[in-house]
Amino acid sequence: MARPKFTVHHNGGGRVGPDACVEDTAYVGILSVVTGEARVTGMSRIEGESWVCGRASVSGHAKVVDCHVYEMA
Repeated sequence: MARPKFTVHHNGGGRVGPDACVEDTAYVGILSVVTGEARVTGMSRIEGESWVCGRASVSGHAKVVDCHVYEMA
């Protein structure tokens, strides 16, 4: 089974899965991952060793640092 293709987000260098959506204004740090159908919008920041996955949504000026955000968070 093939692994999903991740892209590198231009604002921070973090990895973004093929079905995830990260706006250009959001920051995804180099050690962070956004995957599944997750959405990161606005001026949100995903930092440290964070994972945003499933159907999670991070928006506005939210900051996620060194934690996991799953599913319908």
